[in-house]
Amino acid sequence: MGKESSGHDGMTGAANAYGRKYGITRKAEEGPRNVTDHAGTTNGSWLIWREEEGDEIHLQIRFEIVWHRKHPGGRGLAGGMHHHRINMDMYHPGYFGKVGMRHFHLTHQQYWAPVVNIDKLWSLVPAEAREKVAANPTGPVPVIDVLRHGYAKVLGKGRLPKVPFIVKARFVSRKAEEKIVKAGGKVELVA
Repeated sequence: MGKESSGHDGMTGAANAYGRKYGITRKAEEGPRNVTDHAGTTNGSWLIWREEEGDEIHLQIRFEIVWHRKHPGGRGLAGGMHHHRINMDMYHPGYFGKVGMRHFHLTHQQYWAPVVNIDKLWSLVPAEAREKVAANPTGPVPVIDVLRHGYAKVLGKGRLPKVPFIVKARFVSRKAEEKIVKAGGKVELVA
C-alpha cells in the first residue's frame, strides 16, 4: 500500500478508482493480476479487499462504517432543547417548563387519607359481630371506625347489605354517603 507506480497498475475499472481514492497502487512490473471470486468472475472490489484486509482502511472500503466516538451527541440529556429537541418533543412532551404553584416546605402528613370502598367495609367487622347482626337485625348496630383500621376516607364503589350500621371516618364521598344511608346506615365524621 502506498507504493507509487506510473502507467497501468493491473487493476480494472472500479477497483482502479478505489485504489486511486485510498492510495492503493501496485508496481507496473508486477503485471496485471486478476483475482477470481467464488462465482468464477473477476471482481475488482474483492481484489482491493484482499489487499487491504487487516488494515484500518479495509473496513472503510468494505463496510463504509464510521468509527465509534465517545459521546458524539453530548453526555446524558444534553441538547434536549437544541439538537435533540425533536426526540424530546415526540417522546417526552412536557419535560421542560413548570406547572402549577409553588408550595414551600411541602410536608405530606396533612394530606394523609388512605381510602377504603364501601364493598370492603363489612370486612372490617369481626365475624362474630356480623353473625350477631344477621341473627338480630333490630338489636345493637355495629360501629365501623375506619380510622382504627388505617383508613381515613370512604369511597362509594360496590354494594352494601341492607343492614343498619354506623361508619366513622374523616372524609366520605357523596356517593358513599348516599349508598350507606340507602342501606339503612349512618355516617359520622370524626377528626
